[in-house]
Amino acid sequence: MIVNASPDIGAQVRHLEPDGGFTADLRRFSPVEHVFLTNADLDHVLGIFQLREAGRICITAPDGVWSSLTEGLCLPQALASYGVIEHTVASTDWTEIHGLQVKAVPLKNAAPPPYSPDAKGSHGVGYLFKDSDNGKIAGIFPDVSDLDDELAEVLKGCELVFFDGTLWSNDELDRAGVGSKTAQAMGHLPVSESVAVLAALELPKCGYLHINNTNPILRPDSPERAEVETFGLFVAEDGMSFSI
Repeated sequence: MIVNASPDIGAQVRHLEPDGGFTADLRRFSPVEHVFLTNADLDHVLGIFQLREAGRICITAPDGVWSSLTEGLCLPQALASYGVIEHTVASTDWTEIHGLQVKAVPLKNAAPPPYSPDAKGSHGVGYLFKDSDNGKIAGIFPDVSDLDDELAEVLKGCELVFFDGTLWSNDELDRAGVGSKTAQAMGHLPVSESVAVLAALELPKCGYLHINNTNPILRPDSPERAEVETFGLFVAEDGMSFSI
């Protein structure tokens, strides 16, 4: 199971299963059984096209995200030519999927993607995954515009949290000379504004992912990276694994 399917999903699978995945043999095959979509941004959904090799794709997504994929991107229609597409609306109640308890957490101010601006419904969620045996919870929230008390209370119950690390500062793209949109306009809370709040929750493990290439926390020797680590948080890297 994966959360979001980025365009490099093929390389990710080969990294995890160097002797299997998409190159197992002459069969058309994918080891991915289920995709949980947090929103319909292209960097989260384009990898689904590669998963057509499986012949059956199970997708959990909010209604607004599915509407964007259907009406804007026509993704389900295109993939239906290759196999079965199964869609389940992301539930805000605990639901068992492949032996794990899963729950969607709706996010405030989530907007539809630019390619489907008129799509109706819920356009952004985070997910909680709970081990049915020990009750421990992992949460993933790659697109958060507001870390308010309500969301903080949800995160408090987690053993492990992956949080939106897109940009360090609100005007980062402008200062880097690569764009004029602010982090908030793009629906992302800057790391500089979330790091102290997350640290105050005293979570066992908490780190940043979904990091833009302009974000200085990617540089191990940057003062911004040092600040994140001083607060006791980590920066996610390819190949990391966690047990809870």
